[in-house]
Amino acid sequence: MGTHLNRIGKSALPGLPLHGLVKVVAAVIFLSSGLVDLPRAIHVGPLSGQALLTVAYYCGALLLLSVIPILEVPTPSRTVPLLVFMFWATTSLAWTPALVEGMQNILVMGAFVLLLLVGEATASTTPEFALWTSRCLDAGVFLAVAIYGTSVLIWGPGTNILISARSFGLFAVYGVANQLAKWRHGRKQGLLWAVLITVLIGVSESRLALGVAVCLFPISQIPVRGWIQWAKAAVVAVSVAALSYAAFNYFDALRDRFLKGDVSLRIWDVSINASGRTAFWRATLDSWRESPLVGKGAGSSENLIESVFVTISHPHNDYLRILHDYGFAGTVIWAAGILTLLVSLWHAWRHASQVFHAVPQLYLAGFLMLIAFVLSMTAENPIVDIFATAPVGLVVGCALGLQRSLARSRVRFKGSPIRQSPNPSIRWAR
Repeated sequence: MGTHLNRIGKSALPGLPLHGLVKVVAAVIFLSSGLVDLPRAIHVGPLSGQALLTVAYYCGALLLLSVIPILEVPTPSRTVPLLVFMFWATTSLAWTPALVEGMQNILVMGAFVLLLLVGEATASTTPEFALWTSRCLDAGVFLAVAIYGTSVLIWGPGTNILISARSFGLFAVYGVANQLAKWRHGRKQGLLWAVLITVLIGVSESRLALGVAVCLFPISQIPVRGWIQWAKAAVVAVSVAALSYAAFNYFDALRDRFLKGDVSLRIWDVSINASGRTAFWRATLDSWRESPLVGKGAGSSENLIESVFVTISHPHNDYLRILHDYGFAGTVIWAAGILTLLVSLWHAWRHASQVFHAVPQLYLAGFLMLIAFVLSMTAENPIVDIFATAPVGLVVGCALGLQRSLARSRVRFKGSPIRQSPNPSIRWAR
């Protein structure tokens, strides 16, 4: 299994095995993602550092896929819907009025899909790569925490001077997801880190990211079996609800961020500060009705919002972006792709939780990160931010690849749960 992989890697890049090259690429992606939107301040001609990273990720993933032994790792049906969506999105460039923006968006989404395939192909033949991505994700999140934490100490809560609070929140929730997965499967310090990262997200005053992070705590404790897990899940849910209620009532700055300003969004009887989003959403929906089935083409929602609101260039709801740009057809395909990934990760995690010790954490991390991603899409723009899409693609791909690796090994376990992975390289230090 590893011999063939190394042989192809050495023939492609002499002196560096292929799995070693993929590890280097993964480390670069996670660490650069830890810079969040800081690269936007760097410009090379008309391109920002963020745009250059997007092109580099896309081309790098495409190059790796050209040398990874794909014939040994056929694409399973669970990734086909996303590939169909990318084909549809690329086709929509034929009728978009915003060709440049459309191409940029397709590069970001394409990098997500390509990196997912790279992660899957690599982890299916080199299972320890999945553990490597988890460590690299930790490093990237800690880098982001260090940068934003320093910014808060210098300029105060909610600062946007080095990296924006919203962008930090979009990326930091992945760290919460990864740490909660570790906590769920025996690493107690995971809870401490998850709480600390969530607190810093709260200090950033990024409301959506804070809400997503808080939701991940009870989701991470979904019971697989046994009354003890149900009791733990109930305790976590009640604790999260109580702490959230206390924070909302006793921290004026946090409460004001939710209840003051543009309170045009109503949830039941509560008016929420939407920061102008409801106007963006109405304009996007009105424009979508002119071409509901196929949409107006990749990037057209950005063109619309910028033409109406001048200083704003995103609809701040990626579901409406997909609906507007790719129509009802594209939205259905996208939803099918994401739902397929979520169901695959869910089943893999539930099964592995009853068998292995280390492997379930990797599945749960991918599942929680994808949950965070789809929740963030409700009022932000993660689908067009490379620091928000690339890490998810790699981690989810690794989880899917690891599942295939274990299935191919044809190892069968009977009886009580086993506390060790069949692959000795996939084991947590206790």
